[in-house]
Amino acid sequence: MCQAQQSQGRTFIKIYGVQTENLIDFLGHGKSDRLHEFPADLWFYEAQQVIAFLKEKHFSNVDIIGSSGGALVAINVTLEAPQLISKVIADSFEGETPLKQFTEHVVADRELSKHNEEAKSFYQYMQGHDWESVVDNDTSLYVTTRKSAGSFIRIYTNSNLIFL
Repeated sequence: MCQAQQSQGRTFIKIYGVQTENLIDFLGHGKSDRLHEFPADLWFYEAQQVIAFLKEKHFSNVDIIGSSGGALVAINVTLEAPQLISKVIADSFEGETPLKQFTEHVVADRELSKHNEEAKSFYQYMQGHDWESVVDNDTSLYVTTRKSAGSFIRIYTNSNLIFL
């Protein structure tokens, strides 16, 4: 099973095999190297990292569970490399595009959260001492994606099926 997780905290993928468990800490999150800004197609970019990892390890027939941004990664993995995936469960994400109701308030909400001691503790635990730059990058990406009418998920054709 592969568990994809991305929140305001670190992004990670756990792969559960018969005898192995692996963890991917994506660039820009957790303990990984930082990015000056997240790429516009972050969730597809992260999906490509997962696919490369699965191929490198010769994993197939993988079950993926993703929540929030991890759900977006899991869906993109499944759509890009369905031959590697058995099942996917994706929850707590907005859908194909950012919700206007969320993005209209995300900047103000995240700024408020930076002054909330519980939220700050969570961010620091998940991202480390430079948590604020990760939160800012994540916030900016949501706003940019919404403004560009972008999608979290790419549209694919695979055989005779169309995935949205």
